[in-house]
Amino acid sequence: MFIIKKMMCITLLLGFTLPLYAGQYYSVEVVLFKHLNTQGMHDEYWTRPKVITDNTPENILSDNSINSNPEQNILNNDRPIWAEYNIQNQQFLPMTNGISQLRVQSYRLTGVADHLRFSDNYKLLAHFGWVQGSRSKQRALPIRLTSNKFATDIIPIGELKLYASRFLHIQVDLKATQCTDTDKTSEHSSQACVNQVYTFKQNRKMRSRELHYLDNPVFGMLIYVTPFSS
Repeated sequence: MFIIKKMMCITLLLGFTLPLYAGQYYSVEVVLFKHLNTQGMHDEYWTRPKVITDNTPENILSDNSINSNPEQNILNNDRPIWAEYNIQNQQFLPMTNGISQLRVQSYRLTGVADHLRFSDNYKLLAHFGWVQGSRSKQRALPIRLTSNKFATDIIPIGELKLYASRFLHIQVDLKATQCTDTDKTSEHSSQACVNQVYTFKQNRKMRSRELHYLDNPVFGMLIYVTPFSS
């Protein structure tokens, strides 16, 4: 955690806060990681919504990515989005609605991501960015985060949404599931899998050129927004 805070301070010294202008475009950079210390998984109360009675390896892996259980899937595939980013493949699907992928050469958080990549306390899950226009909360669209169907790790999926009012705001609505144990009361007790759901949901007010750190006991995220210049 000390390394993350140190890098945040360094990054903050590189710029200053700019006011929000109508029609402004912004570069949004995100670093998503997981805490390797699993104590937070046990100390905090997490929901356990459903027992999976067909506990085949395929279903367990599929459920880890929240694709096999529609009741737990927070993604609305019919809702408009700006873009979809696959965490394992580390790539966007074709961009839509006038936004573009942020070039790697424009990243500001590469040093932080490198520290996380080789850290004993964290696991880097994703480092990516995009360019979008300034939109109101009603008009802004989210970026959808997805993972592969047979993910073997606990990876959060869901949506990130940046919108503008007097300040910039970032909405984080992510969720991950894990098969933790079996339901001893089930008539299929040898096969029943109890899902543990880990939510990562926050709404943060921010200004451009401010580095923001969001986390919960399982996941963490760094978000850095700057005015875009071509």
